[in-house]
Amino acid sequence: MKAELILLIACICTSVLGACGLSPSCVKVSATSSLDCQSGKFVVDLTNTQNVPKYSFFLTTNSSNASYNYGEDPVDGSVYKFQLAQISELAGTRKTSTLPLSTLDWSLGPIEIVDLSGNCTNTETQFNITCTGGYWDSFTLVNHLSTKSDTTTLKFDIILTNYLWQDASSDHLAISFTYSSAEAVATYKNSTYYALGSSYISINPVAHAYVNLSNPSVRQTVSVAFDSSGKTEILYSRFNGSLIHDPTIGVIPKASTPTPTPTVTRRPTPSPQKEDDGDGGILGLAWWVWLIIGVGVIGVIIAIIIGVIIYAIRYRRRTGYVKVRVGEEARAW
Repeated sequence: MKAELILLIACICTSVLGACGLSPSCVKVSATSSLDCQSGKFVVDLTNTQNVPKYSFFLTTNSSNASYNYGEDPVDGSVYKFQLAQISELAGTRKTSTLPLSTLDWSLGPIEIVDLSGNCTNTETQFNITCTGGYWDSFTLVNHLSTKSDTTTLKFDIILTNYLWQDASSDHLAISFTYSSAEAVATYKNSTYYALGSSYISINPVAHAYVNLSNPSVRQTVSVAFDSSGKTEILYSRFNGSLIHDPTIGVIPKASTPTPTPTVTRRPTPSPQKEDDGDGGILGLAWWVWLIIGVGVIGVIIAIIIGVIIYAIRYRRRTGYVKVRVGEEARAW
């Protein structure tokens, strides 16, 4: 039988209550053979595109999930898509083996409400997607979607049980993925962060491997990083036994525009020292009064000086005329 994603839903109706009396945040849509989830305004639509689980996620303008109409009203017009593609072994940069995930059988387990706090203050919807075959006993994606109204992320644990290395020279395991939207191109930011529009994928730089999952106290630290050469791959250093890691996909909400505060224009209160109420006497006169008085005084002084000069000139002329007449009369005698 050709491998395909089989959706086996234990809780199909939201009327079936789980832990803490809550309904799961996900529901099966029979018409599209998809699993649609919404918590608050964060939407995740899971489909079996190309026979591999594909996550489409975004923030919606509609906070109600009653209709499960997830194809509409993304806040910024973008729907982000994330999908695992294949698993490869590397020896340095050389691939020693490759296994496309589309060749495997996938199934979706029960959808459950899990009480993480034990008192119903921190709950989440959980569902597992598991594939058999390949170079392992099982490959499971354990999905965690918080029920909080401000949720903007989905975390999925990668659990690779009893992985059997195919080449003794392999030093890394690579899980390749696709990450896209119609409006933007995914950008490598650093070894633990990819960005795409308002969305992102982040990974913990450390994973753990267990020789025996039934004894979690004995574990091996595994280095994890995004490939920095332009390939969309998560790289794991070589490990023994089973691998557990927890990537996260999410959307960064746009900051809300604050409501502008009305501006109130107030008349400035005059300084008491500058007030002129007419009762301050001569020292209380306004500066412009003093200016007029000063200009007037200067004008009067200038007028007096000019008058004195004119008078002096006329006086000298008159005196000279008298002296001339006296001289003429004296000669006449």
